[in-house]
Amino acid sequence: LGSPLSWLAEWVGLRGIVSSLKKDPSLIINIVEDTANFIISTLGRALSDLTLDFALFLEPRAYRLACVADTNWIMDTCRKAYGPIVSWVKSRNINLIGVESQGHVHELIEAWARIGINFISLEASNGSDLEWIRRTLNNKVAVIGNIDHKVLAWSKRDIMDEVSRKMPFVEQGGYIPAPDSIILSDVSWENFTYFIKILKDYYGCTFHS
Repeated sequence: LGSPLSWLAEWVGLRGIVSSLKKDPSLIINIVEDTANFIISTLGRALSDLTLDFALFLEPRAYRLACVADTNWIMDTCRKAYGPIVSWVKSRNINLIGVESQGHVHELIEAWARIGINFISLEASNGSDLEWIRRTLNNKVAVIGNIDHKVLAWSKRDIMDEVSRKMPFVEQGGYIPAPDSIILSDVSWENFTYFIKILKDYYGCTFHS
């Protein structure tokens, strides 16, 4: 489904967004709305030939420490950026709609949930806290990933600790444990197979290796 907010940051820049919000707020809103219409038009061509199980936004531009934008602006912009797309996708009987993102996105998660996004894929190493997500959203949004991929290059004790921290969330439901990014070349085969074994033992997951 594209990257409505990340594209905005790339096209206009953070300074440009701040300046426009002060001088001409309608400019940013027009860009966001035109982007949503473009995505819907493009998807319409694809869905005329394909039957899809889920839809996914990609938003890789969040900071790691905290949100730098006003929360009310985030809520309003997300509603305009995502709302029409989510509504249109659901009208095509695609009910699983997610976001893959990095960085600190707590404020965005709340906005996404209100719009109708129901699963997210987040990086643990960038401050995404599963406990906070569950406490705040009351299991309204499922989570995929969130096992720090860098830990897989460390000791087996570190791997065990990282997986163990996620165990309560699997038992609650609505969480699929997986590395939160690609497996890097510094992860040994021994460590990777150990990680898979832990998942099997803890969660009863079925993996093919």
